[in-house]
Amino acid sequence: FVDACVDQAKVLGVTLPDPELKWNEARGHWDFGPIDWDEFWRVVGGDGPCNRERLAARGVLTPVAFAGDASTRRWVTKPDDGAGAVDTQIHADLSAARDLAGPTAVIEPWVEGAAMSLSLLCRLAHFELLCVNRQQIAVDGQGRVSFEGVAIDREASLHSDAFERVAREVVRAIPGLRGFVGIDLVWHEGRGPVVIEVNPRLTCAYLGLSAALGRNLAAELLHG
Repeated sequence: FVDACVDQAKVLGVTLPDPELKWNEARGHWDFGPIDWDEFWRVVGGDGPCNRERLAARGVLTPVAFAGDASTRRWVTKPDDGAGAVDTQIHADLSAARDLAGPTAVIEPWVEGAAMSLSLLCRLAHFELLCVNRQQIAVDGQGRVSFEGVAIDREASLHSDAFERVAREVVRAIPGLRGFVGIDLVWHEGRGPVVIEVNPRLTCAYLGLSAALGRNLAAELLHG
């Protein structure tokens, strides 16, 4: 795989960011440095500046767009590889968030609105928006955020065009999404859907979804 990537990089005229990359004449292959698997899986899980840049280039609204907004009051810190609101904390302002954030924490504006998610079935040539979900998010008196469940939002048809558009833009912005994909978002009263995270994996919303939709999603994922 690395051998093929090196050849492709030469054709494209780009430099691979590995100072230990060198040709091994005895092996007939390229040697490379240790792989940072923690970073790898963080990016696979939806983190990383490139994902945010891709989303922004497609016109997808994310919390980054609220960073300079005068209406932004609260900020949130969370692990860059977190799930289920674990170690997620709301702060009164950006200064407080920076003071209390860990070295690998994500700091971003807290977007006010209804916490929701989209469940997608992605295939090579197209995607299907399976359902829109309402997330049950609680915040205690100290600003600690907890995830308390998720259920299909039966009233989401009111904004179906907007959800379909966001799903399409995300799939276009992150090529190669396959299988079950969850998109966490907040419905902002003034600006509509704001994408918080893209999770290219099974999420809590998958549980019970086959029964709710009357479909064998596991079989569709395996044969899709």
